[in-house]
Amino acid sequence: VTWSEGLNTIRIYANDSAGNQNTSAITFRLDTTEPKILLDDPLNTTYKDLYNYTVNLRAAINDSGVAIISSRWYNLNNGVNNTFTGNTTNISNTTTSYDRNGNLSDLLAWYKLDNNWSTQEDSANGLYNATVSGAVFTNEGKVSGAYSFDGINDVIDLSSNLQGLSNVTFSVSAWIFMKTDKDTGFVYRFAGPTYTNGFGLGYRTATKKITFEVRPIADGSTFLSGNTSISLNIWHHVAGVFNGTARLIYLDGILDNSSAWITTFNSTSSAVKIGAVNGGSTVWFINGSIDEVRIYNRSLSAQEIQELYYVTNPTFQEYPNITVNATITDEDTSLSNLVFKWIIDGIERLFGFAKNQISFIFNFTTNNVTLYVNDSNNYLVSQYWNVSTDFITPLISFVAPTENNHSNFSRTNIIANVSITEANFANITFRLHNSTSQYNVTTFTTSATTLMNWTNISVNGLYYYNVTIIDQVGNINNTETRAIRLDTENPQITIVNPANTTYRDQYNYSYALDITYSDSGAGIQNYTYSLNGGANNTFTPNTTLTGLIAGSNNIYVTATDYANNKNTTTLRVFYLAFTPKINNINISNTTNSYSRNQNTSLSDGLVGWWSFDENRTDVIIVDKANIRNATKAGSPNWTGTDSIIGGAFNFTPNRNNNRIQIGNVAQYPYGNISDKAFTIIGWARRHDTVSNSETYLISNQRGNSGCFQFGVTCSGFSFVISPTQIQLGVQVFNSSGTLLGNTIQFTTTFSPGTTWHHYAVSHNGTRGTNATIYIDGVNKSMTVTGNGLSDWVTDLQEWGEATGETLTIGENPQHSGPGFNGTIDEVRIYNRSLSAQEISDLYYVTNPTFQEYPNITVNATITDEDTSLSNLVFKWIINGIERLFGFAKNQISFIFNFTSNNITLYVNDSNNYLVSQYWNVSTTFINPLISFTAPTENNHSNFSRNYIIANVSITEANFANITFRLHNSTSQYNVTTFTSTTTLMNWSNISTNGLYYYNVTIIDQVGNINSTETRTIRLDTTIPTIIYNSPTESNNSYLSRNFTHVNITA
Repeated sequence: VTWSEGLNTIRIYANDSAGNQNTSAITFRLDTTEPKILLDDPLNTTYKDLYNYTVNLRAAINDSGVAIISSRWYNLNNGVNNTFTGNTTNISNTTTSYDRNGNLSDLLAWYKLDNNWSTQEDSANGLYNATVSGAVFTNEGKVSGAYSFDGINDVIDLSSNLQGLSNVTFSVSAWIFMKTDKDTGFVYRFAGPTYTNGFGLGYRTATKKITFEVRPIADGSTFLSGNTSISLNIWHHVAGVFNGTARLIYLDGILDNSSAWITTFNSTSSAVKIGAVNGGSTVWFINGSIDEVRIYNRSLSAQEIQELYYVTNPTFQEYPNITVNATITDEDTSLSNLVFKWIIDGIERLFGFAKNQISFIFNFTTNNVTLYVNDSNNYLVSQYWNVSTDFITPLISFVAPTENNHSNFSRTNIIANVSITEANFANITFRLHNSTSQYNVTTFTTSATTLMNWTNISVNGLYYYNVTIIDQVGNINNTETRAIRLDTENPQITIVNPANTTYRDQYNYSYALDITYSDSGAGIQNYTYSLNGGANNTFTPNTTLTGLIAGSNNIYVTATDYANNKNTTTLRVFYLAFTPKINNINISNTTNSYSRNQNTSLSDGLVGWWSFDENRTDVIIVDKANIRNATKAGSPNWTGTDSIIGGAFNFTPNRNNNRIQIGNVAQYPYGNISDKAFTIIGWARRHDTVSNSETYLISNQRGNSGCFQFGVTCSGFSFVISPTQIQLGVQVFNSSGTLLGNTIQFTTTFSPGTTWHHYAVSHNGTRGTNATIYIDGVNKSMTVTGNGLSDWVTDLQEWGEATGETLTIGENPQHSGPGFNGTIDEVRIYNRSLSAQEISDLYYVTNPTFQEYPNITVNATITDEDTSLSNLVFKWIINGIERLFGFAKNQISFIFNFTSNNITLYVNDSNNYLVSQYWNVSTTFINPLISFTAPTENNHSNFSRNYIIANVSITEANFANITFRLHNSTSQYNVTTFTSTTTLMNWSNISTNGLYYYNVTIIDQVGNINSTETRTIRLDTTIPTIIYNSPTESNNSYLSRNFTHVNITA
């Protein structure tokens, strides 16, 4: 390529396969013409008072081509050629160093604005000098000098349009000092007249924030605004960075905002303005000062921007001992002959020859440093610099082995240890107070003392301590105040329960652990107990001991306070002893078997079973369905053997004083009863036959104001046994207490008398259907009165949901009648409708019945928590007579000879704890069966023989004897009795012919008799006599006729 003289530009484009494009341009100048130089200074004279870094060497230099480079050569006094540059200053301490020149990489233009010259030199490379127009030089710059602008027409113009500026990436930075709030341009470069093809860094009064623009066209909406409002009348460092894909604004070294932005512009389109906005016209002049303008030909990183901020605003931490070093050159005076004067914050701190370096502790937030240098010609140069100091309050904090706040210890000393950070330490003070006064205050003036141990503290109590540090300029910092309790006294603890005694029948192997405790100091932190030598268990008083064992148990309790003082009780020994449990009794013979706990199907849906088998000393009546125990109200009496099984309760009429309460309101957990199906069962025996004396087996009514509340209705029922009938009564109320229809009554005629009967009522849960009443296991016909049948199972949810509802046995608390007069046993409630067969089975389970003198086996299933079966003593009483006694005799076989047989079993264990259970066994007796069978002859038979045979068929489980009887017409011929089951008799050698009568009688072991019918038989061995009478023909007669006569007498 052949290049022409002057400015040349080459642009290179690159496109990748994805269509992405990038471009880069290089501008260079070909200049073969030598520059022209006219020496202006020094003149042929003596110069004084030139306030710059060195004696001025000034020349009028122009060049038709490339600008003069920054390195200038001069030959002084026929010496060698020398290069002269501007002075530099370095400010540093042991951790931080700031160089006046800062980052020079890709620095395109740099205007220090330190000199009061009409032309401001580009200190980057001298290519882009600037011209001052109206702006006034001031020594009060951010670094040395600066220029002040009046906000009207003052501006600094770059003599060139920054032809070397990249339009892809660049950075602009400056220090600005705004005096008034007005739209302002700091550094701008736009092409007029439409403010396009360029960039700008400025301020908008509408937002009070810095703005940065990069745009190829006129679009006022394309500027990026910072996020932070700036303050007037203070120096701020502002910077704008364009990295080709985003614009970024920095304020005082910190990123203030950014946004994605992709564009390019014509990098040679117009000149640059400092202090205003250029374009079609120059506008938005700054009223304030500008210093240290830099333009880079690349995007600076956030770190580089921050370094620029600190290079021009050197900042140190915590009273820094700073060294300021000035590099000074003088053409006619050696360093040793230069006089230096250092002024810091208005006070002369150093004066003398060759004093180009000073070290000083800066104690103020803002520190002003001014250096004056005078040479042998008495020529003076000066430079100003501001140094910032961030003061840090002394740092102090507790460290180990200092105890945590609110600690508690059993000891007589307190340790406080701190970590401190302070370069200018003055003193440290340790303070200790108790709850009433100051205990000790100790101050140390050496930073090596950071630990304090207050020892031999004799008084227990709460102490407070803190530590204070002060630096050399009076800044103070404290630790938090921590509290510590010294407590050398043990807590007090005593076991109240369990006592040193024997506890009976704790079948869940648990017992209450109750303690009394106190602590005069830190308070008790935790409680532990060790049971039977086991591990310590933490608990909160009071609690329940679990995992006890039968027999001897021991426990001790330990209390530990927050100071770790411990106290342990003496060993408490107590015992668990258990009464034998008769879990089940099975009564059976070869054909029938009845189990006390019934079969599985009779457990389905069982939601309440009060068997009344126990005469407990408390008021609890156990629910064997394990859902809800009942309680005694008043004084119903336990009857023992006067029951159906095990025990029963006897009730005497005494209103509101004799009943059993199963549960009330929402506590009653029998879900889905009455809404679905249900069955109520019980044994009862009235004690009177007085008419109109209603006896409530079970009830939950509470009067016309409402009964049970189930959803939107309020329903109740009562199951009543009166002298002449059995009745289930039902009432249904709505939530307002209004009766829905009349009371519904299901009634069956029955006279219970004063004997035990098994009663049951069942309903299948279907609206509009009748309930069913059973007596002694048999379905009874009944009548239904009242209406509202379809409502009485409407929306019923649970028995006992309503406030005040109580399900009671033996009484209706809301009824005016006197209550039950009789005995009740074996009450059950099911949440389903039992079948007729199941109700019959329940009847027989509680009233086992056998046929025909049964040899019955009774087997008791017994458990005892602390006695083995082999050590249990059994005593069986049958019908008042002891039939079996001894160890491990849990089974007995016996022939029951009476219609009603009473069985009582007593079981005694090694603790001499006795349990018993009663059972009634009914026997239905059947007379022996007997009948004639072959070869017995038919009744009224006649035989020519001398014997009679009688053979019978018998049915008798408890055979006693059989008697064969034979009579003739006048007397008893023979009676023979056998005690074995002989069923055939042959009376032989009967010598007398005649009529005989015979029958057979069987007797069982209890005297029941049965006989065959009496049959007759004739024995006749005599041949009959025949006599011919007239007109019988004579013997051997011959007659001529066709007939004959025979007449005989026999």
